[in-house]
Amino acid sequence: MALKIDYVTETRNAYTITKRRANYTGEVGISEELFKDAVRISRDSFAPVISDEEVKNLIIGNSLLLVAYNAYNMQRVGFAASYYEKNACYFSSSAIMKTEQGNGLYHIFNRMRIKEGMSNGFNTFTVTTQNPKVEKGIASAMNSFLEEGVIAGYSVQRDPIRGYYGRMLTTEVPRSSDERINRPFSCLNYGRGDAFYISFSVRKKRIFF
Repeated sequence: MALKIDYVTETRNAYTITKRRANYTGEVGISEELFKDAVRISRDSFAPVISDEEVKNLIIGNSLLLVAYNAYNMQRVGFAASYYEKNACYFSSSAIMKTEQGNGLYHIFNRMRIKEGMSNGFNTFTVTTQNPKVEKGIASAMNSFLEEGVIAGYSVQRDPIRGYYGRMLTTEVPRSSDERINRPFSCLNYGRGDAFYISFSVRKKRIFF
């Protein structure tokens, strides 16, 4: 896996974020060291049974890869990726160490992925998940752009996919702090690996970025 040189670094709150874009092969290049850290982060964030191959599939074939470092010790603590499809920006993966969850990193990841997606002309942002926290997190980022006047509004559509993952990805059934979002997720069969394909359709207000 060749290391992609073309990337930029930003510092947000207590995190330093590197931003890598796909090269001419359509893949995001990463080092072996970064891949090993991605496996470590994924197993801490999800069920420990996730395989190296599954982690590789979450990272390599993407249009954008964000990697977060703790700004104090520069340890890798999370990553998020998105893939640019024909008509949508697909949020293909995200994983954050448990020690860093709840500190706003997922919000930063989502804002950056939405910003990059809109900069590339996308009005639709999609994700496949069985975790209501994912929907809530993306909605929170959308709401922040709405409050800032960047977008005029957005709508959400959920389409269930039976047995998509083949298992529950987390050790416990996930729940968000928003019961309105939890309700539809409670209908999923987690043992079977059910998930939702969720689409966020954005109404743009004006050019901001």
